[in-house]
Amino acid sequence: MSKFEGVLVSDHWLQSQFTQVQLRSLKSKFISSKNQNGEVTAADDDDG
Repeated sequence: MSKFEGVLVSDHWLQSQFTQVQLRSLKSKFISSKNQNGEVTAADDDDG
């Protein structure tokens, strides 16, 4: 049995802009883009 895990956003306006499904998707993408040191770095092709 899995439990529901919501994503908490402290900014109420920002929270109103996304559904929980979208927030969970963004969170999983963020977590998967961490490097071995636990840091997220910008990709080379995002510089400009």
